[in-house]
Amino acid sequence: MTAKRNVKNASIMSGAVLLAVMFGYQAVSGGNLEGPGRQVWKDEPTITVKLSNGQEAVLKHVGIGMRAGTPGTWKNYLDPKDTLSDAMTYPESPNEALVPVYALSQYALEPEKLDRRDADPPGSSYNSPFLHSIGAQRNSLIRFTLVRQFDVDIFTAGARIKMAANGFPAVEGDFPNDMAPEDRKARIQFLNAYMKIGWFDKGDTIDFIFERNENRSRVTQIHHAVRSGGKVDRILYPTEAPGRMAYPEGSAHFITQIYTIWYGKNNDGADPGMSIARKTIIKGDQSIKF
Repeated sequence: MTAKRNVKNASIMSGAVLLAVMFGYQAVSGGNLEGPGRQVWKDEPTITVKLSNGQEAVLKHVGIGMRAGTPGTWKNYLDPKDTLSDAMTYPESPNEALVPVYALSQYALEPEKLDRRDADPPGSSYNSPFLHSIGAQRNSLIRFTLVRQFDVDIFTAGARIKMAANGFPAVEGDFPNDMAPEDRKARIQFLNAYMKIGWFDKGDTIDFIFERNENRSRVTQIHHAVRSGGKVDRILYPTEAPGRMAYPEGSAHFITQIYTIWYGKNNDGADPGMSIARKTIIKGDQSIKF
């Protein structure tokens, strides 16, 4: 099967007002959805984002990767009826086949300014040129497209672990080695946005829309889903009503801290699926096959 995500428009929030959001997924040819190596996904080369000041920005494609998982880690967070029949072997995981979980797409305002080098050795530290150059973009977007249903708890737990490993704990407590204590509240709010979701379903998309200026940065998270009543676009609010905000906001470097989830220090031996996605995005792959 060849599939293509048809991206029409994205928007960044101003306060609690959604200016416009129109994302879609379009299968452009039929085929068997089961079994490894039978799907090819390709992103659109550009998307148009409406900024909170009312202006539009055209974001360009940076790369796409498949976030795969080891069944031993993921199985308890997947549908119990999931047979994992699409598991594939990769050089990065010679002892355990991996199952595709979500496609990971990266867009940026000025991809020509990106430094497409990983940390040395790859995935070994926060000192990744690619990580810091994507975090320095004025506007960027990362998107999940779900290949299978899974419990959101594994994403939030993994994100919390990865941010802490890079020096940015996202829980309350005494952390003298916190590299950005001024942004810890925003990091906690970022993960709080997922508390009410429960499960992501196959075909859902989740968009992380980043804005940055010289002093501040923020990320708006939007969950796009198709349910029995039709298409649903819901903001993942990081705070409670009344007066809830549509995004967590922190220092200019706050979004770089969020990007460590995908591009920062990672135990590639224990999490080879993240390693594969990171490498293909940094390299600039335009499509994925699984």
